[in-house]
Amino acid sequence: MDFEAQLIQSQNWSELRRHYARTTGYSWEQAWLHLHQMEDRGTAIEHFRAALRDPRFEEASMIMLWRLGQKPSLRPASIPPSLRLYEAYQEGELRPFLSFLMSREAEPATRATIFRQVLLSKRAIQKEDLDFVSLKALDPISAYFVGQIFSQRLKQPQVARPLFESFVTDVWTQRVLKESRRCLVDSDMQRRLRHAYAQKDGQSLKRLYRAMEAKLKKQEIPPIWQKALTEALKREQKDLTQNLVGYAFWRGIEWSPSALFEMRSIAFPEPLKPPPFVEAWERFFNSTEKKLAPPIELEPDRLSLWQICVELNPARLSDALLRFPTEERFLFLWSLRSRSLESGVDSLWPAGEVESEVVRKNLERAFERSTNKLIWFDRLRQCGCSQSFYEFAISQIEVPIPSILEDLKAGRLKPSAEVRAHLKSQLTLTSAKGSESSQLSSEQILDSFSYLTPAEMQEVLLSRYVMLEIPSEILNLEYLDLFWGAMDRVSVSVQERWTRSAVDFITTRVDSQNLQEREWRWIQRLWQFDQKALEDFSPSYQDSENFPWSAYLEAAVQHSMDVLVSACIPQIPDERQRAHWIERLIDRLPMTNLKKWASNFQDDNLRLDLQIEILRREAEPLPLIKALVEKLEACSVLNEKPSLIREIITKFFELREEEQLHHFDLLQRLLEEMQSLGACDASFMAKLIEAADALGDWGKSWQWNLQAWFLATDKEKNEILDQFLDSAFRARAIEEAQRILVDFVFQSARPNDLNRNILDRLLGESSAFRIKHLRRELILRSGCLYPLHQKILEYRAQFDYRAYLLWRAFYGDQLDSVCEPPVMKKRKFYRFWGLIQANTQPEMVSAFTRYLDPLSGPPQTTEGHAALGSAQKLLNQWQKSFRVKSKVKVFLSSNLQTPLRFHLESQAISAHPLFFNEIDEKIWAAIVTGYLQILADRERGLYSEPALMERFFQGCLLAGSPIEKVIKLCTWLAIHEGIVGKNILRAEPQELVSSIGFLNQLLIFYLGEDFERKQSEDGIPLC
Repeated sequence: MDFEAQLIQSQNWSELRRHYARTTGYSWEQAWLHLHQMEDRGTAIEHFRAALRDPRFEEASMIMLWRLGQKPSLRPASIPPSLRLYEAYQEGELRPFLSFLMSREAEPATRATIFRQVLLSKRAIQKEDLDFVSLKALDPISAYFVGQIFSQRLKQPQVARPLFESFVTDVWTQRVLKESRRCLVDSDMQRRLRHAYAQKDGQSLKRLYRAMEAKLKKQEIPPIWQKALTEALKREQKDLTQNLVGYAFWRGIEWSPSALFEMRSIAFPEPLKPPPFVEAWERFFNSTEKKLAPPIELEPDRLSLWQICVELNPARLSDALLRFPTEERFLFLWSLRSRSLESGVDSLWPAGEVESEVVRKNLERAFERSTNKLIWFDRLRQCGCSQSFYEFAISQIEVPIPSILEDLKAGRLKPSAEVRAHLKSQLTLTSAKGSESSQLSSEQILDSFSYLTPAEMQEVLLSRYVMLEIPSEILNLEYLDLFWGAMDRVSVSVQERWTRSAVDFITTRVDSQNLQEREWRWIQRLWQFDQKALEDFSPSYQDSENFPWSAYLEAAVQHSMDVLVSACIPQIPDERQRAHWIERLIDRLPMTNLKKWASNFQDDNLRLDLQIEILRREAEPLPLIKALVEKLEACSVLNEKPSLIREIITKFFELREEEQLHHFDLLQRLLEEMQSLGACDASFMAKLIEAADALGDWGKSWQWNLQAWFLATDKEKNEILDQFLDSAFRARAIEEAQRILVDFVFQSARPNDLNRNILDRLLGESSAFRIKHLRRELILRSGCLYPLHQKILEYRAQFDYRAYLLWRAFYGDQLDSVCEPPVMKKRKFYRFWGLIQANTQPEMVSAFTRYLDPLSGPPQTTEGHAALGSAQKLLNQWQKSFRVKSKVKVFLSSNLQTPLRFHLESQAISAHPLFFNEIDEKIWAAIVTGYLQILADRERGLYSEPALMERFFQGCLLAGSPIEKVIKLCTWLAIHEGIVGKNILRAEPQELVSSIGFLNQLLIFYLGEDFERKQSEDGIPLC
């Protein structure tokens, strides 16, 4: 009897443990021995971990480690599908559940539970995973969880919308919504909630929910609804940020889907049960019962589950053997022991069968005990051996290749990966001599190759014939391809040796008149290192049709055989290839041959191309220009024409002056051709203008400068402006240039350097293009671009008193002609700014948005100041003038981080005492009217903070304060916010407004039609 069986029958567990420890491969047995017999849990876990490396028990060992609370970080590639789904359920992974969700077993409650796990997990999820789920067929609860996945995890509220709508429109959800409105949320509260959500006003929402909580405590409603509404309000306050930036539920209802689900779960609870396999595996993993078997009923044909089951309950061994009969077989071992070697009976192993573990262990023990393993295995394979044990034996010893070939031919062995690996290792030489493999005949090598894959054959050929010569009987075209694929993996000397052997095989055993690309590539490689081979395999070699001309000429050039190249070029049958080589070697070939070859081309394009290359080499510009013009007329490829035209222009400058005059009309034709191609750009026009200027044709120069002007961008126009004006002056086209520049100013809408330079040319005292009589429209248009341009203000002051005020504020010089100030009737009531058409840019004042306080109130107390009473009185007067009913108060606080603070909810102005000391009544009046303008616009529905601050600065103009006071206020605030430095006060006016962008926009607005209309209608004084 086996020693292991004796120890088990005598229950000698200590000796059995030592027996297992002396031999490898018994980690699984030792684990169960320590777990059941010795009750040593820690040691059992160590042996289960070691059994993970055994492919027979890795799956079962992983399950047992999981049961013992030591789940491995890396699991086997194959585990029971139900366990894979259980693991995915625990981790919230959706992808493994896709097929299960579409099956009939997935009930609505089960689907909802799975989607809840996915939502709560931290695993990454992709939208592509949900594409396999039919979203329209989901039940309401599942639709809610999937909607939360899209809204919270994937940040796609637009996809979540129909899912949430499906949940909200469900009859039970509608009942919850109806009950909440009856008990707590009336129509006024609904409107206020939706408005606060629409404005993304989180502070207002918090106050509303706190008010609802206080109201709910006073309500006498059933306890279940009291609890449901309380939890819903907590959910809304907890998820407030998510509700504000996520799915816009507030457009239809006042409760978020999360709050509705919370109320529905309490008022109408629906059990969310996990899938059956989750319950079965949880029972196994979490149970304290030692004999509890894994859920075999889920997968009755899973071997790993039966391995654990039999260890827990040996009475089920018979069931396991009946279900897995190939795991225990004793027939082969018995036949091997009782077989008579003289009987001559050939006992072959049944195909596809594998010996049992017991038989396999006995065979391995006998193999290890044998003194001559090769002889022992040779007898074993003759009487019959399974494929698996054969592969085990060849992994331990080197079985001779003739024996393996005999078994392969007889069908007793299949060419598996292990067998092929053994053949490959035997055929691969480690040294050129002294190896048994080197004594193999060519026939045996070819037989071995027939069982190897092409990649394995290539590896053998590469390693075997790096040191040995390739026998001619081994070679064929397929093996040549394998050698070719390995050429980049060997040294240059081995490549040369292989190439010569291949070429010898081709010349002796392949029809030379039908050489294909696979044969010619070996000859091409021979040309690279053997100059004589160029003469042996010349273009006349057996008149082959597939002769590689390019490779032949490359090799000839490499070996500096110029005479051979010159002799071969006329023989190239393909004209394009011939032209390519002539152009490539044009500097090394005689000129007489080039001209002769050029005349022999039948293709006109190729002939012209070669002639042009020859003329380029001769460096004669006029013949080259004529050839290029002929090429241009014959060219049918539009993309090539612009490059030809540019080359003609370049060569035109190389002509003598009289030749340039004679062919000057050619430039106009080239220009028309470039315009038709749409390739006329500034660089091309610059070359034409240079040619016209050099020849003194000022008319053409002006025409081409004009076209270059229209083609150029604004940046390029600024660069060529002087050239453009000089050309107009020389061509006596001053009035036309003036008209073009004035039109450009009217069409432009951007205050950039180009417009400033154009205005300087049109208005400069020393400019030849100065406009003597300015149209009023030009003055108004220029004021919209540069409100502080000195000349524009000077002219505008003659009819617009606002321009004079700006002149006085920034320049201060006395003007010769100034219009009278407009007479305004003093009005009792004024109106705020309504709809205007100013070119607004609210982002310029975004730095001042921190002056606004939309939620919190002003300070509780104000600091004392002598002028505080008069400031409050002036504020009250302006409120009456604009008919503002609500009371606005003034506060002074040293804690302010900004000079001013505008409170919108409580309607108050806070000011810093240091800033308050610097301002006078005129500046305070401007601040007050600007703040009142903000309040009026906010009541109309304007909530954008940058837009409100822009309206503040526009509202400052309504006070009728001197414009220099408003400019001083804007400059102070810009310096405080770091937009400009304090040194800006010493800068020029143009630099001041260009640095303070919003001030420039305010001055443009001040000079605009809206202000002029408001001034005349409402009587805004100008002072």
